[in-house]
Amino acid sequence: MENKTILITGTTHGLGKQMSYLLAKNNHLILLGRNSTLLQKQQIELIELSDNQSIDYVVCDYIDKASVYNASTYIHNKYQVIDVIIHNAGALLKPDGSKVHPALKVNFLSPMLLNELLLDLLQKSSNPLLFYTSTMATPKEISDHIIKNMSNTSKIKSYSLAKLSFSLYLNTISNKQITIKIFDPKIVYTNAVKTMIPKPIRWISPLALIFSRTPKKVALKAIKVLDMKNKDQIDYYVHSKRVSNKKIERHLSKKNEIVIYAKEMIQND
Repeated sequence: MENKTILITGTTHGLGKQMSYLLAKNNHLILLGRNSTLLQKQQIELIELSDNQSIDYVVCDYIDKASVYNASTYIHNKYQVIDVIIHNAGALLKPDGSKVHPALKVNFLSPMLLNELLLDLLQKSSNPLLFYTSTMATPKEISDHIIKNMSNTSKIKSYSLAKLSFSLYLNTISNKQITIKIFDPKIVYTNAVKTMIPKPIRWISPLALIFSRTPKKVALKAIKVLDMKNKDQIDYYVHSKRVSNKKIERHLSKKNEIVIYAKEMIQND
């Protein structure tokens, strides 16, 4: 992939960071994350490594709706078109007592809001592409009622519900002549994986590499998928293989219900 304007979320760690290294040489990158210090450090590093000055960054905290709007304003003021949006940000988060589970904000509501705000720039591209990193291990059921009442749901279940919800949202915009790729990296050895191991035995976390892949290896697969041609408007990939995804497709009847409720949540937050 070359000569594209590419927005990448979740770029300061893990898979997103490794993808930015691989894409920096011949593209204009917009790095999006919540930590300005890490973003600035990454920008400098990428410019030095790639000898490419076209590396920009935008601060955006997915917990804060105002931050998403501010990021959109900055991008609209500076760019006429975006060719590719890579949705890579995600986190396993505990309930914090707030009305909206933080995992729902970070993994679904804010990415959806940002995507909606930037659709106009994406649709100006001659070949617009949305790339979404997500597990395809889905919960058995999903509904607006389940989403509404997940304020005390566990980290893993809330994460999978939110990730599925964003996949369903992407299916509602698959008629907008935008190529959509949903990419399941399986288990990637990141900080999120490490935190899933109980603290008393976290010293064994390097053993998780036996059952997982490094972000660098998975990033190579992700870049390969970016360059592959979809069969349909929206396709699913595991590593670099195109697959059918009955686990997500069985929930498609709920997609409009989930998105309508999500937009109400964003408006009322």
